[in-house]
Amino acid sequence: RRQTAQVDRQTLALGEADLAVRGRVKALGDQRAGERLWRKDGSLWKSDAATQTAIRNALGWLHVAEKMEEAAGQLLTFRDEVRAFVRDNLPASIREKQVAGRKLAKDDYVRWTRILAGKGWAVAQWPEKWGGTGWSPIKQSIFLDETQRGNAPEAIAFGVNMVGPVIYTFGSEAQKERFLPRIVDLRDWWCQGFSEPGAGSDLASLKTKAVRDGDSWVISGQKTWTTMA
Repeated sequence: RRQTAQVDRQTLALGEADLAVRGRVKALGDQRAGERLWRKDGSLWKSDAATQTAIRNALGWLHVAEKMEEAAGQLLTFRDEVRAFVRDNLPASIREKQVAGRKLAKDDYVRWTRILAGKGWAVAQWPEKWGGTGWSPIKQSIFLDETQRGNAPEAIAFGVNMVGPVIYTFGSEAQKERFLPRIVDLRDWWCQGFSEPGAGSDLASLKTKAVRDGDSWVISGQKTWTTMA
């Protein structure tokens, strides 16, 4: 019980010190100036160690809060920017199809992707060198949220999310320069061909293969369909 009482008293003292510091910050109206004042205020630093710790913590949290408020404001501004861009640039015919749940044509995807590419937003998560935005994960999430909210189509995953990252991570420079720009603006339409008569996504059962023949490849086997071809 003595230990509990001591902890309670210490917590109360720290809380009072924290409130006192916050009150002075509010009275001064200038956190930066207040910080400089406190550090020069000899009487303040003559208090006990617990109070001094509380003061330092309060100053630290005020700085963090200031930075968080600034970052939150920037994110809200970014959200407004994305929302306005989708509203003003998504073609009405594409939006209407999306709202009605109708299938988009290939030309619809190409058109919207090239609008995004013109803004520099077609492959947001890629490295900046290859057309990415350099956005934080939070900004990427906001972008996805606002494009979905505005009924814009999502990127074709096979190029942007599958083969593109493999190429920019493991490909040669020649491969990167050849293929990546053409994924960004959808000049190349990548698709996925897993399913066979005896195999679906269980890739270990695939039978189709390619055999090198001089400068060419000879492909043997059968595919049931090719997704998004």
